[in-house]
Amino acid sequence: MSVNQTLVDIEIGRIASEGTGVRGVEYTAFLNAGGQWLTPVKVDFFTVSRDYQQGRVDIVGIGLMFPAGDYTFDIVPNRDNLFIDLLQTPIDERTGQRKESYVVRYKAVLANRDQPDIESGLPFAANKKDLNIGGFTTAVFQLKDDPSFQAQMVMSGRIFRRVSPMDALRSMLTETTELVNSPNGQRIQGVTVREGYNTTVRNHILIPPTQRISLFDVPEHLQNNEGGLYGAGIGCYLQNGQWYVFPPYNTENTFKSTRILNIVMVPINQYGAGERTYYVDGNNISIITASQSVVADIGLYSQLNDGNAVRTIEASRLLNMGNQQDDKYVINRRDNLHEFEGMRLADDMANAKWGQNPSTSNLYTEYTRLAYKNGQFITTLWNYGDIDLLTPGMSVKLITMTTEGEAVFEGTLVGVESESIPKTAGSVSQLLSPVLKLVLFVKRFR
Repeated sequence: MSVNQTLVDIEIGRIASEGTGVRGVEYTAFLNAGGQWLTPVKVDFFTVSRDYQQGRVDIVGIGLMFPAGDYTFDIVPNRDNLFIDLLQTPIDERTGQRKESYVVRYKAVLANRDQPDIESGLPFAANKKDLNIGGFTTAVFQLKDDPSFQAQMVMSGRIFRRVSPMDALRSMLTETTELVNSPNGQRIQGVTVREGYNTTVRNHILIPPTQRISLFDVPEHLQNNEGGLYGAGIGCYLQNGQWYVFPPYNTENTFKSTRILNIVMVPINQYGAGERTYYVDGNNISIITASQSVVADIGLYSQLNDGNAVRTIEASRLLNMGNQQDDKYVINRRDNLHEFEGMRLADDMANAKWGQNPSTSNLYTEYTRLAYKNGQFITTLWNYGDIDLLTPGMSVKLITMTTEGEAVFEGTLVGVESESIPKTAGSVSQLLSPVLKLVLFVKRFR
């Protein structure tokens, strides 16, 4: 596989000469357990999982090592009243200097389920001081910032009149900027909506007041039951105080996006700039990832079994499908039947199936199923990356080399997982190095 004199080579050269990377992040954690501040011996790991397809908020985890006595006598008894202040200081790849530090306060949920005092009879065998001398325990916490924690508790129920589905969703998300308040100043700032949504105004949009569904379930409700939002799925995600609404299975017109992630995927042994793995140019972010990637192309299987074309009856015309002409009742196929196809099979055949709802006025759910079949998932690793450069549903251009030469795939970023661990096993250093796993949805064919 050669990467010489191609777009791949050009991007590699620019990142290697002008780019940067996150050598590591220094993490300093302070745990408040029932009003008492505790400082861990070290941070074992820090993880962030962002599922832009099905999720709504970050899943954040941290492992902190404490003396066994502090864990047993201070943390476990106060497991319902914990929060963590996490100080993060990125280290610049070029200079090795510390960048600007920032602190985030999280509500902490102890994932450890043990009760050491009960399980080992500690009240009769040891005290806090003895246990602290005797060893250490790693406490694992799931972390929630205040906006995410409060937003997941918001229940919704309302009737909208003369609005589009997106107008309804934007209204409900915007209200959280006032509903969600944090004593430490964390707030929801606003809503960013990707273009290309359904603009049809409906007489009524019902979010059943008697059922009071969760705010997190409203996007799917509007997509499936109230006319639809996008023809390529619906993603709705709260990240860093901002709501993002977007179609996760979009692989068209990505170059028109205002923010693009350019990914150069190369064999890991052919890139020699080490920790320098990305370059930021305005709204364009270019990164280098390892070609140790996983591709899941389920498109052909789905098209052969479930169809690559759809037909459905227009539900609004079921009681008036034709008109009387002389002594005949004439039904026009074009007025009553929706028929559309996605990507054609290699033999130019269309495998047309009836839609999941054979009679419907909401075509966006059927469009979404076709869009899903026209793409493939690619998972790739980004070493020394910065997760905060990535936004939900941002457009992706993937450049790589195949047996046929250079290939470019367009699509959408649909997930990120970040794991930061010490560079040296067993080290008590607070410097952790990040490895990011990116999940992309791109066209099946370049």
